Amino acid sequence: MNDFLLCISVIIIGILVFIYSRDKESKVDTSLFSDKHVTEESYQNYAKFYDVIIPKDGEFINKIETVYNLINSKEYNIKKISDKSNCTLEETLLMIGYLKNKRLLGNLYIDTTSYELLPCSNEDEKLLDKYDDYIYESHLQINEIANQIPNKGYKDVEELRDEVFNELVYLDKKGLLNGIKINNVDKKLIYYTIEKKKKHDYETVHCPNCGALNDVDSDSKVRCGYCNGIIKGTKFDENN
Repeated sequence: MNDFLLCISVIIIGILVFIYSRDKESKVDTSLFSDKHVTEESYQNYAKFYDVIIPKDGEFINKIETVYNLINSKEYNIKKISDKSNCTLEETLLMIGYLKNKRLLGNLYIDTTSYELLPCSNEDEKLLDKYDDYIYESHLQINEIANQIPNKGYKDVEELRDEVFNELVYLDKKGLLNGIKINNVDKKLIYYTIEKKKKHDYETVHCPNCGALNDVDSDSKVRCGYCNGIIKGTKFDENN
């Protein structure tokens, strides 16, 4: 009888230890999320920056904690992460970008062929380090980066600007830039942290090539939706 009670006691203690450890682990994650201000509202704002509308579903915290914990436990197959977190594939990709933007995930990139998260190569790490201060700390434009970055090859300004642009486009295509969009028309960087505070001044402008009406931010330029020609806002400055 005593042996039986001892056995039951050991089992109960084991269960309690397991529950405590799971609870403790959960609290660590929750605290981490709180420190980084991970909220459904900020996630929706981040999604809007990439022109995606995410409706509230009441499951945001559960979903994003699951995504975060799965990646932290080395689950790098995005389709499996999507299934286990009860998210669509698009939602999962957006959450991964959001977590990276919050600096909660390391420098992993998304292989869009296999839908796997893969670690950066040493070359990509060096390239990220090269631009980190210019884009994430100072939010500089490409011409400003070209004016400040060490010019070891003694290249002319235009050549250096092209190099900066091409390297940033490369990092962006690999999903290694977060909270940054690149306007390929005027070669400008659009920063999430700045854009969400900016008041847009849209105007309707006739395309100088085909005459079609297009909406454009007054200090930017876009391609015409009809003929692909360049349309400039009335306040656009080529020198900025």
